[in-house]
Amino acid sequence: MIFDDIYGNSDIKSMLLNIINNGNVPHALLFYGADGIGKRKMAEAFSCSYMNLSEIKDYPDIYKYYLGSNKKSIGVEDIRTIIEETNKKPFLSDKKIIIIDEFHKATESAQNAFLKTLEEPNKNITIILIANNERDILDTIRSRCQVFNFKPLNEIELRLFLKKEIKNVDENKIDVSITLSQGVPKRAKMFLEDDLFIALREYALEILNLKELSFDSSLKFNKILEKYKNSWEDLLIFMLSYIRDILFFKQNLGSEDLINKDKQDKIYDLSLRYETIELFSLIKNINKAIQMLKSNVNNILALEHFIIFSKGGT
Repeated sequence: MIFDDIYGNSDIKSMLLNIINNGNVPHALLFYGADGIGKRKMAEAFSCSYMNLSEIKDYPDIYKYYLGSNKKSIGVEDIRTIIEETNKKPFLSDKKIIIIDEFHKATESAQNAFLKTLEEPNKNITIILIANNERDILDTIRSRCQVFNFKPLNEIELRLFLKKEIKNVDENKIDVSITLSQGVPKRAKMFLEDDLFIALREYALEILNLKELSFDSSLKFNKILEKYKNSWEDLLIFMLSYIRDILFFKQNLGSEDLINKDKQDKIYDLSLRYETIELFSLIKNINKAIQMLKSNVNNILALEHFIIFSKGGT
C-alpha cells in the first residue's frame, strides 16, 4: 500500500484514505507540523493514491512547488507562477494536484494573492499547502482549507522508521537519537547520519567540560557558538540531555536510563564536578536561551548571558 512507508500520524492517513474512498476530496488541504515530521511524504502519498498510482513518483498532473535554497520566502511572483499552473488542464487524467511546500514562508502579500484561487478553484484541482506551523498562515487561508495537524511520532514508530532507513546501527545510538528527536523522524535520522549533528553532540559535552571559564576556554566557547550559529537550538538540546544524565548520577539512579549511554564515563566525571544547584540553574538558563532562539533573538551575546556557566542563576 502506498502509505505503508509513512510512519506515525495514522489518524491522518485514515482520514485521507476515507476522503479519497468517499469521493469527498476538498479543493484545499493544509498540512502543518514540525519540520521533518513527514508532511511532504504524506502529501505525495495522498496525491499518488488519489491519482490511482501504485507508487510515489513524479507525475505530470502532480505539480510540486519547493522553495529554492537561495530564497527566503514565497513572494507574489511565485504565487502568480503557481496560479498559472492551476489554470492548466491535466495532462493524463481528469484531476490535478498542486503541492506548495513551506507555505509558512509565504509573505502576507503572497498569501492574499492566493486567496481568490482558494475561494474559486478550477474544477478538479486540489491544492495542498505544507507548513511548519499554523500561526504563520492567514486566517483567511486556513478557513478555506481542511486542516491536518501532524503530531510527533512515538518511540515505537521512530524505532521502526530508523531500522528501515539505516542498517546496522548500534541500539544505544538509536536510543539517543529517539530521545533527542522530539518525535521528528528527520531529526532522529540526522542525529545518526549527519556529520553536523554528530559534531554538535561532541561539542555540547565539550562545552560542559568548560565549567570554569578561563580566558582561553571562553574564546573556545565563543568559537563553537559562532561556528554553529545556525544550529544553536540543537546544540542546547544536546546539552540538556547531558545535564539530565549528570543528574541521574548525582541522585544515584544508575546508568540504565541514561540518554547518552555511550558517554557514561564522561558523564560520571562531570557529575563529580557539578553541584546539583548549578545543574538546575543551567537547565533554567538553557531553556530560556531556547525560547529566545524560537523568538528569533539570534544574538550570541544573549546566548552567552544565559548559558555561560553562572552560579546560582547570576
